[in-house]
Amino acid sequence: GWWNGKSSSEDYRGKFYKCLGQTIIEIDNLHEYYPLLDNLFKYPYKVEQEFMMDKEDKTEYDKLKDWVTVYRGYNIRFDHGKENRKRYRSGWSWTTDKKIAEKFARRNGTMWATEGKCYVAEGQVAKEQIISYFTGRDESEVFINPRIINIKNEIEIELEKGK
Repeated sequence: GWWNGKSSSEDYRGKFYKCLGQTIIEIDNLHEYYPLLDNLFKYPYKVEQEFMMDKEDKTEYDKLKDWVTVYRGYNIRFDHGKENRKRYRSGWSWTTDKKIAEKFARRNGTMWATEGKCYVAEGQVAKEQIISYFTGRDESEVFINPRIINIKNEIEIELEKGK
């Protein structure tokens, strides 16, 4: 409120994005909320960046280069067919660590991948277009609107034997 030099709406907006940031890192299937997220986040992301990241996340975000390589591990559910490949690739949660993306592709692939195949997409994004960067859970998670990612490569990876 008025006692800290900010309007009530600024206070509530900050609290909202802080809470949203804490919630986002707990959701596994964020792509299911695509329309909602698309309406919530509009570039430039200054308010979101200020409130969604905690101090450790912001410190690590500040270390990123101007252009960031990001990865997303995914698979195609057996009942959705290969024509939905772009849908599964276009999630809001990416990582700066290729091994983490492979882990997610394989983890989800053991549950429902088509013919035991899973994929890792590699893309490039401008640092300023990253909405938030989360270091919790050791996932180096980049939260970003998937429409702005420039996909450079996609590789098919096999599930681990016995999975």
